[in-house]
Amino acid sequence: MSDWYYAKNGNQNGPVSRETLADLVRNGMLDPTKDLVWTSTMRDWLPAGQVPELSPPPSGAVPPPSDPANPYSTPDSSWTESAPVHQATALEEIEPGSDPIDVGACVKRGFELTVRHFGLLLLVGLVYFGLTIAVSAIMGVVDYSMGWGHSTQRIFNTESGQGSFAYRQSGSPLNMIVSHVASVFLSLGAIRIALNVVSGRGFEIGMLFSGGKKLLPAVGAGLLYGLMVAV
Repeated sequence: MSDWYYAKNGNQNGPVSRETLADLVRNGMLDPTKDLVWTSTMRDWLPAGQVPELSPPPSGAVPPPSDPANPYSTPDSSWTESAPVHQATALEEIEPGSDPIDVGACVKRGFELTVRHFGLLLLVGLVYFGLTIAVSAIMGVVDYSMGWGHSTQRIFNTESGQGSFAYRQSGSPLNMIVSHVASVFLSLGAIRIALNVVSGRGFEIGMLFSGGKKLLPAVGAGLLYGLMVAV
């Protein structure tokens, strides 16, 4: 038996059984149009009224009993069409100011979610920073092998009169482009994971690589923002 979760007034509750959740809907404790429910077999959170498992079975006409004296009559049976599966629909827009923002409540909620998913979030962070460092190191090796980039040298005079040299290696344009694109790609996946965490949905490390479809728009938006700031 799968566990169910429900969100009421912005707070996530559960897990509860399907029967308990159906009783809450039937008794009016959950608004079928505003309060959301979710279980592991669902892709997205849906209003309680759109989930067939929580709705009472539709009443259908019962066929008349067959004549027992007729040996060729069909046995008593009934068939009702199952309720169509509803896709996720957009909920009504939240009215500005309807729920005041409490900084303390936001911090408390963030801490609770972090503690609840600490292990997986830590692993996501390690993968994120590990890949970032790996891309930077690989591009640094490419720059060094191809003779790209340039070094700047600064001389500092010490008290003994001898010069102290400091070098600074600058990456090539290709290095900067690849590093930036990789950073945007991983950031898109990290944002999706963060949104799933705060909305109560499941997440996994593989979502870190799910930003491919939004990569080009995100890079374009970054370039447009840079031009706006520069101008």
